[in-house]
Amino acid sequence: AVDEGILLCVENVFDRHSVSTVADCEMMFDTLGDAAMLTLDTGHGNLTRTLQHVVERFGDRIGFTHVHDNDGTKDQHFVPGSGTINWVELITLLDKADYRGPLSFELREEATFESLTRFIQKQRTTALE
Repeated sequence: AVDEGILLCVENVFDRHSVSTVADCEMMFDTLGDAAMLTLDTGHGNLTRTLQHVVERFGDRIGFTHVHDNDGTKDQHFVPGSGTINWVELITLLDKADYRGPLSFELREEATFESLTRFIQKQRTTALE
């Protein structure tokens, strides 16, 4: 992939046979080196209770981000701010890692543009405080 100029991103998922913890990411990056980056899925990280730890350790290795929220029990794809993710902390960690990659919002069908806009406006207001 590297030789062809292709960015390979491996997504953190939430079962024991996947990349979900800091140790899993360390093993993946030790094995693949610069050939892989991480697709950070915020909802999956919340389910495994590893979201902030992974971003703290591997924020510079995130190549893509799937953004959604949940209550910590299921992969619910709520609009950010509608679940239990601490978005202020997460955004601060992503800023610290200088993440400037793409954001893909993975939301349930009933999510509205207005609810997503409210979340974004709230984050801007919080950042200015």
